[in-house]
Amino acid sequence: MKPIDDGGPAFPRVAADPNWGQGTESYVGMSLMDYFAGLAMQGYNSGPEQGLNSDKKAAWSYDDAAAMLAERAKRRETGK
Repeated sequence: MKPIDDGGPAFPRVAADPNWGQGTESYVGMSLMDYFAGLAMQGYNSGPEQGLNSDKKAAWSYDDAAAMLAERAKRRETGK
């Protein structure tokens, strides 16, 4: 099974690692996909969809996030 490209960390930071003496990337926190899905869920909860089943809204939110990441990858490839 192919791993899901979650876009990496939403808010990456460089943390000093005393064992290496140089900056290392830290992946603490949510992924970019989780962040995008959370933003989409906010939209669904503030609009006419707010009364719908939460499971349905969560699925839509992750579908939206996956579409955003796919578009992001496409634009990175084409330079647009």
